Amino acid sequence: REARRRPAAGGQSSVRDASGRAVPFAKVRLWEPGLGGRMELRVAPREAQATAEGEAFLAGLRSGSAALEVSARGFRTRRSATLRLEDGRVVDHGVVTLEAEGMIEGRVVGPDGAPRAGVRVRVLSPRVRPLPMPGGGQRDVYDLQESALGDALTGPDGRFAVRDSSPRAPLLALHPLPETGLCDAAFEPGPEEYALARTARVQLEVPSSLEGVYVLLGPAAVLVKTDPPLGLRPLPIQLPAGRSDLYVRLHDGRWAAPIVDLEPGAGKTLSPEYRR
Repeated sequence: REARRRPAAGGQSSVRDASGRAVPFAKVRLWEPGLGGRMELRVAPREAQATAEGEAFLAGLRSGSAALEVSARGFRTRRSATLRLEDGRVVDHGVVTLEAEGMIEGRVVGPDGAPRAGVRVRVLSPRVRPLPMPGGGQRDVYDLQESALGDALTGPDGRFAVRDSSPRAPLLALHPLPETGLCDAAFEPGPEEYALARTARVQLEVPSSLEGVYVLLGPAAVLVKTDPPLGLRPLPIQLPAGRSDLYVRLHDGRWAAPIVDLEPGAGKTLSPEYRR
């Protein structure tokens, strides 16, 4: 019996800026459906370039659920919701509107109000995911270890200007050099001046099966560390002085939730007790 190929799917979009003008030569990436028609993000996407009139077209696609990403120089990257592709049809996904990139400017000062030079300012588009809580329920997690979508250093006067290419509402993560890992602070862009809090150092004694160290902030949580030391050597983190609620979680689901009170500039070693 002769096998018959199913007709391929296609997709088209129109790329526009906020005023409705065409964005020429935008880059379009589409993650095709995998087996069973489900979206597969672990394989390389199909790519195309929009025309000078902002029209983008992809052909020869598998049917099912797909994801579309559109980017262009000077604009925020736009990632769409799930798209549907159908055999033998060119599906018009309509207008994809790109917002222009912007510049975030400001000044970083220390706890004493003096300007801080050499602070790395990173623009993040935090991935949000749920974190199960020990007593039931969950909190949102904002991952501060994501790749930066903008990067700058403060000058001698503490000032910085960094390009914001985040596809979502960004956060600014501030890292005093040569510190690495946990940022000193994370801010939503907006204020003219960003003040660093006084900090303290904590040595966490954790096994190598660490999933992550989180700081609980109101209804949300911030992921601050995922790279455990080899063996049982203490894991250093830097936290704001005062009371901090930590959540240390292992890959096997065990957790510890110590509450620590820290004095500015002081250090403390913690050996959390883990339980199910």
